[in-house]
Amino acid sequence: MSESIAIHILPKPVTISTSNLLSLYKYVRLAALLTNPEAFGSTYARETAFSDDAWAERVNERGRETLLALFHGSETHTATPSAPRENDKKETAIGTLTVLFPIMLAGHPQDPAYPPHIAEEVRACEVDVYMLVGMWVHPAHRGRGVGKALVQRAMEVVEQAKLEGNEQCEEASGINESCDTVQEKDKKQKKKVLMLLVHDIQYDAIRLYRNTGFVEQGSVLHGGKAATWMTVTI
Repeated sequence: MSESIAIHILPKPVTISTSNLLSLYKYVRLAALLTNPEAFGSTYARETAFSDDAWAERVNERGRETLLALFHGSETHTATPSAPRENDKKETAIGTLTVLFPIMLAGHPQDPAYPPHIAEEVRACEVDVYMLVGMWVHPAHRGRGVGKALVQRAMEVVEQAKLEGNEQCEEASGINESCDTVQEKDKKQKKKVLMLLVHDIQYDAIRLYRNTGFVEQGSVLHGGKAATWMTVTI
């Protein structure tokens, strides 16, 4: 049997009853929290208690795009909480990544603080910041290009995105009175910066992000651990 990897964007609106992809995402997200709890700000105990409606609300949230990596091939896995699950097409959920849009990041504290030059560009309404979060690939499929495929698809999502508003600019306007009006900013071509935060001990992840164009932008503490902001301009 031939093998292939497909990266899907979960459709919106979605529910557990209408989309098998949402069930697969729920499963792979819980597998991620169970297998690599040190990599996430949430916990398996917290999210395993989520209702089906809560999972749907997460995916459907405005300003969020959820990516899911599916593997089609001859490998099989036992049905344990940390193993991928197959759908009726014999596709196995093996990874996930989420893109947060400016509309979702606006109004939230920059914690940890953004690199100074990016924070200044946000205040000056010169940049739209997007964020990668929740990156995970099942251990049985690491080193096979799944992570790279997820990141590259996320970059395509950002490249194709049209800003649904100027929330980051509006937020900055309250801080920096020299910021132009939202209407004036609409007429300008702002650059897009895709950011992520990675713990310094995640050597394989750092290498992956470097290989997809990300550059280190400064060290911070995150959850008491040394971490690094990485960015790429889209």
